[in-house]
Amino acid sequence: MKITFLGAGEAWGNEPNISFLVDNKILIECGMHTVLQLQKLGIIKNIKVVYLSHLHADHALGLPAFLLCSSEEGRGEEIKIMAPRGIDKYIDDSLRISYNKERKNLNFEIKTIEIKEMEIKIEGYKFLFSKIPHSFPCYSISITKNGKKLVYTGDGQPTNETIKLAKNADLLIAEAYAEGFENHSSIIRAARMAKESNAKLLAMVHIFRKENVEEKLREAVKIFSPIILPKEFDVIWI
Repeated sequence: MKITFLGAGEAWGNEPNISFLVDNKILIECGMHTVLQLQKLGIIKNIKVVYLSHLHADHALGLPAFLLCSSEEGRGEEIKIMAPRGIDKYIDDSLRISYNKERKNLNFEIKTIEIKEMEIKIEGYKFLFSKIPHSFPCYSISITKNGKKLVYTGDGQPTNETIKLAKNADLLIAEAYAEGFENHSSIIRAARMAKESNAKLLAMVHIFRKENVEEKLREAVKIFSPIILPKEFDVIWI
């Protein structure tokens, strides 16, 4: 699997919001900077599946722009969107509020899949989900294909079920916001999760802009290694 980071930032920092691609056809998260990053790569029409861990703006507000831009770029193929309950209303409301548009204005169909703790198979990939505590309904996701496993936590503090989902992951992409936030994880918690799940590689994302990253990393690498902090357009193969 090829993982391309479009961004790894939190909501209000100076880096693009967390969003990444799997094999240039599965889009994970679609925040406020996602369309710009996809257009820089010139692959917006390649996307076959969109996954939104939850419907907060820095993870989902780019969706109407993504849909309309895809249509303008000539997309005709159906797109599948996996997200928590409420995604259909979110699509309709965001299209109307942002551009006064409707689904009928698109040149393609949208198939929505409301996720829960379930298994889905699409395009040869197996998707599994686990709910994670957050201020909005939020899910972690496991993606496997050809014996390789990628896990992304979404936002929130990991639970035993999250750790179980991430067991033996080739790559664990974990939110690492900061200590002291009830609905978020942290650099130290992400490292502990990687160790407990026996992950091979940990990528920390969505780190609070005011966090003392260097200090926390010195503690984290004593718990788990290797750890990376991806930047926009970084690529990882697993």
